[in-house]
Amino acid sequence: MSTKIFYLLGMMGAGKSSIGLGVARKLNLAFVDTDDLIHKKEKMSINDIFKKYGESKFRLLEKECLHSLTFGGASSAIVSTGGGTPVFFDNMEFMNTHGKTIWLDTPLDEIILRLKNMKDDRPLINSLADHQVTSHLKQMYQSRLPYYQKAHFKVDNVGYDDDIIDRIVQIIKQEL
Repeated sequence: MSTKIFYLLGMMGAGKSSIGLGVARKLNLAFVDTDDLIHKKEKMSINDIFKKYGESKFRLLEKECLHSLTFGGASSAIVSTGGGTPVFFDNMEFMNTHGKTIWLDTPLDEIILRLKNMKDDRPLINSLADHQVTSHLKQMYQSRLPYYQKAHFKVDNVGYDDDIIDRIVQIIKQEL
């Protein structure tokens, strides 16, 4: 029996991990966060991986993680991916082939507000001055947009998390 996989995509700070966990709990599905798996496997934080090995090594670890996911026989699973996952290697094609992709489209202004307070935990922006974060995130969003737009589903992440979770639950129920 193969597992039906639902991949959550979107920018860093979009809420993929918290919303994905909420969806998994509501539907009683397996939940995997690829960043958490990489952190556990490498026994170091994502920030430390970036510092020690650079982004290219992290992206390779991310691809390996994505391609080797197992769910212990679960019939369905939610996978929260890193914000850049769809952009590198064949990851977007892989996810679209092996499951259903759901783009959590969070307004960029909201992401900027969230990330300015969490900058230390985000290796792609933690070395930037506050005044540089906005332009960097806008540029990053524009470069990633063509990949996110390849998702099977788009959910506008506007409003309360419970409402967003319910919308994703409905999508998944239709696909199960």
